[in-house]
Amino acid sequence: MFKSITLLLLLFFLSFQTGMGQNSKEDSISLSRAKNYTIQFFLQSMKETSPVYQGREFIAYDKNIMGSPFFLNTEPVEGILEYNGIEYPKILFAYDLVSDKVVIKNFTNEYMMVAASEKIRRFNLGNHSFFRPEPDVTFRGLNDTGFYEILYPGKTMIVAKKSKKVQYYQGEDIPYQFTFYSRYFIYDQEVFREVGSQKDLISVYKTKDNEVRKFLRTEKLHFKKNREETLVESAKFYDQLIK
Repeated sequence: MFKSITLLLLLFFLSFQTGMGQNSKEDSISLSRAKNYTIQFFLQSMKETSPVYQGREFIAYDKNIMGSPFFLNTEPVEGILEYNGIEYPKILFAYDLVSDKVVIKNFTNEYMMVAASEKIRRFNLGNHSFFRPEPDVTFRGLNDTGFYEILYPGKTMIVAKKSKKVQYYQGEDIPYQFTFYSRYFIYDQEVFREVGSQKDLISVYKTKDNEVRKFLRTEKLHFKKNREETLVESAKFYDQLIK
């Protein structure tokens, strides 16, 4: 049954693609719509047996912990998820920063399931894009497994490893809280280098350090005050200098 439906969808998508031109913007939009329709039809046909809905049930955290374990939101939201080679453009999920897992609403939206991380290549939540380094591709410097956010996709690429931990704060009305952490990496000379200060940032741009320092002063950017904006804007500026 699964193979029959998959073959039917593949033939439908290929026949639609073959009948279209390759260069027009309208064709690209139509192709994207056809792709989305095909995937939605696939999900509706497979329902809860669809591969993306396979996994163990998500166990919620203690309600007495202040905050949310998820990235940005307290509940799953609609986003884009590439799972097992298939891009799902409209699926409800959340990114659990404590366990570094993607949590998907099941087909009937009755509960949440933990997706297999090794089958997820990338996902988008709002304007935030995440990827998981593939085991057969070298990402020197990114030693932690799991997902990284792409802050800047240019030549001097900037990525972030984001996480949350349950911390105990003595004397607080609600002592247990989810605490957010970020680590940042800049791609330089075929390796990702971790940046934890303004000094680290300048050292990466050592061939243009004077220009970068002047740019940061002019734009009133400082790593300690606004880490992500400082990282991204300095990388954009540096890429303009070396192009």
